[in-house]
Amino acid sequence: MPKILTSNVSIDSAKLLRDQITKVCGTQFLVTTHPANINDGVLARYGNGMRIPDGQQDTKYNTTEFTKIAIQKNLFANLMLANKICAPKFYSGEKPTSYPVVIRETLDGYGGAGIKVAENEEQFMQLGGIDCTWTPYQEVDYEVRAYVIGGEMTGLYVKKPFANQVGDKYPIRSEWKYSVRYEFENVYSLLKRRLRQVTDIVQGKFFAADVGYSSKLKDYFFFEINSGAWMSEGNAERLAKYLVKELGL
Repeated sequence: MPKILTSNVSIDSAKLLRDQITKVCGTQFLVTTHPANINDGVLARYGNGMRIPDGQQDTKYNTTEFTKIAIQKNLFANLMLANKICAPKFYSGEKPTSYPVVIRETLDGYGGAGIKVAENEEQFMQLGGIDCTWTPYQEVDYEVRAYVIGGEMTGLYVKKPFANQVGDKYPIRSEWKYSVRYEFENVYSLLKRRLRQVTDIVQGKFFAADVGYSSKLKDYFFFEINSGAWMSEGNAERLAKYLVKELGL
């Protein structure tokens, strides 16, 4: 039986997706976090880009190459910048010439883990100095998490700071508070266009994007994408219907 290959972080959403697929088409599938357990091919990857055993059929929903791009924040950002999409520019081995900057203790974290803000050179040196990886702090008017399936935006959540970050001068918005509950026909047209561009660049079939709008840039700024994002039941149902149709289940 083909399996959904996921990660420990994404397993709850992967199980929800599995249940929704079964609800739509009646066929049952298994979920695993271990590539070695793949013995009858991969139905879909949800946040796990690890190599599966030789001879097993892999999937294009999503590929290992795409998952790697989604996990490695600097790889994604460099790809966006090369295609003229607004994204962070990563630095290492040098001091900033202006502040604030965002210190990145890890390049594959999630939920704001390993992210700290240095407001000046003294703080920068205390947080790691030139040995650390950093990006300029990007101020945005608002930040959202957009869910994308087949290049189209299918869900949108407004992102807010965690409770202990409320009032911070430089908040890292890592918690989503509520969904935008209306159709997207006549709103967020620029965001929808950018999401289609990003889909073409990264070749992802489905993902979530953390994006902020900057009135100074007059454009959306792509912080990162996620190949195994948290899903609500509605998100999972939409993705399940897409996969059932695409895979002919």
